[in-house]
Parts: sequence; C-alpha cells; structure tokens
Amino acid sequence: MKEIYSKNLIYREVDGTVEQIEILYDLLKKRKYSISHAELPSFSDHREFVEKNPYRYWFLIYLSEEILGNFYIQFDNSIGLNIKDKYYSYIDEVVHFIERNFKPNKELKSKVAPYFSINVPYANIELKKLLNEMKLTPIQCTYRVNTDDKNC
Repeated sequence: MKEIYSKNLIYREVDGTVEQIEILYDLLKKRKYSISHAELPSFSDHREFVEKNPYRYWFLIYLSEEILGNFYIQFDNSIGLNIKDKYYSYIDEVVHFIERNFKPNKELKSKVAPYFSINVPYANIELKKLLNEMKLTPIQCTYRVNTDDKNC
C-alpha cells in the first residue's frame, strides 16, 4: 500500500483490503450529501466496487490514525472529495496535496478538461463556500434529469 505523508495528514492509497472496504462503507453510510447514489448500496455491491477500483487514484485521508475521509481522481480529471464535516478545515490542505502530487490527464476536447475539477453536491453549501474562499473557480452547475421509464 502506498502511503504519503504531507504536512499534518497521511494519505493511504486504496488497494481493496477488507479494512479499507469497511472504512469506505462506514464513510459512505455517514455521508450527508451524495452525487452518485440515492440509496446506500449493499455492502456486497460496495465491496465489488472498491475491489474493481474504477478511479485513476483513490486515497483514504488520516490525521494520525483518525480517518478524515477520502478523495479520488477520475480519468476525466474530476475529483471526488469526501471529508467528514468536522474536518472541513483540512480541505485546503487536501486540495493543495492533490495539486502538488498529481498531474491532470491530457486534454481530450469535450471529454477531458486540461485541469482538475471538484464535484460538489448541490446541497453542500459549506463545501462550496470553502472552495470559493480558496479562490477556486466555479465552472458549472449540473442537474439530473428525472426520467421515468413509463414516459420514455
């Protein structure tokens, strides 16, 4: 397992151990906001997802041995930041860690932006406020189309 120490935090690469699967599921259960799912997946589905690791990079974040959350970087250069509310004061450090340690994939017009972007749940006002205070540039607001199979 790759482990990186940076300032106050420790980053441990997700490699699908049973312990990591359990930690990630616990974080998922406690998450206040979600983009990817409306209902909590079963533990079995979650385990399968983690074992397949669909991300370019995926790290658990620790303060000493206390879990703060995790982040992942997708192949399209988008970032998922999942930090427990009480540790939001470390978001700036996590974002700077990503900037210093990872390079965006090469641009692919209309598919991959030449920069990193952070996905933020629409209802997460506090995270949006913190990212604005960090002078990150908002670039879009995405809406889900609620398509009903009966109407297709």
